Amino acid sequence: MDAFFITDSTLTTTATSSGSSGTTAPGQPSPAWVVHPHGDLDAFSATRLLDHTTAALAGRPPGIFLLDLSEVGFMDSVGLGVCTATLKRARAAGHHVALIAPQTPIRRLLARTGIARAYLVHRTLDQALTHGAAPATPAA
Repeated sequence: MDAFFITDSTLTTTATSSGSSGTTAPGQPSPAWVVHPHGDLDAFSATRLLDHTTAALAGRPPGIFLLDLSEVGFMDSVGLGVCTATLKRARAAGHHVALIAPQTPIRRLLARTGIARAYLVHRTLDQALTHGAAPATPAA
C-alpha cells in the first residue's frame, strides 16, 4: 500500500447513527470517518492499515466508518483479513460500517468470501455519505 489517509471528523452525513446517548434522528448530522487506502493491500502493507485505523477509532464517538477501496488495485488474503478485522473493530466500537467502490477484482473477492453480504458496499463515496448505513447496490 503506497499511502492512506483518514478524512477529518468534520465530515458529516444525514444518515441515522447510534450515538453514545441514544440514536441520532434521521436528518441529524452524524460523524463519518473515511479511510482511503491506496495501492496494494497485501501482507506487506495490511498491518499498517489495521494499526492506523485502530488508533484512529480510539476515542471517536460512534458514527459512520467508511473504508474506501476505490484506489486499492490488489488485495491478498492478509489484506482481506485486515479489512474484515478493521470493519469488525469499527462495528464493535458502535460505528455503522460500509465499504466504498471496490474495483471489479476486489468486488468479486468480497462477494465470493461473503464479506459483501456482511457489510454494505457503496459504488461511490457520495452514495455512501448520502445513504450512510442504508442498504446500497449489491456488490455482485
